[in-house]
Parts: sequence; structure tokens; C-alpha cells
Amino acid sequence: MPLERLLELDPDVLIFGDARPNAPALAYEVLRHPALQALIDRSVKVVVPTRLWICGIPAAVDAVAVLAEARRQVVESDTR
Repeated sequence: MPLERLLELDPDVLIFGDARPNAPALAYEVLRHPALQALIDRSVKVVVPTRLWICGIPAAVDAVAVLAEARRQVVESDTR
């Protein structure tokens, strides 16, 4: 998704993997964009371990549990 579209959508929750490169990578440079940093600062951040959602493995069920818990927390915080 283009960065501009993500910023336009202004999501309440951002989902990240936990993988980090061992060397500089252009794929991670976008995370330094000031507009994206502002969005990250005001959003709920959910980190799903990469090992849970690669290649459609059975552990993907655990990733769904992480996302469901994050959703529950967001819904609870919105109703208070």
C-alpha cells in the first residue's frame, strides 16, 4: 500500500512484525518518514511475531489470537 494511502486512511491500529534487518534496508526506511512517525505515535501498535505468520503455518492461529486480543483492547478503550 502506498504511504500516502495509509496516511489518508488514518488507521487506529498498526500491525508490525518483529523482524529487524541485520543491515540497513530500504524496506525499513519508510518507517522513518515524519508523517508515518506521527501516525505511529498516535496509533495502537500491535507486534505479531514474524514466526507466527509466515507461509500459512499452523502457528498462524496464534497470530490471530494476538490480533483478536489487540482488537479487544482497542474496543474496550473506545467504549470507556
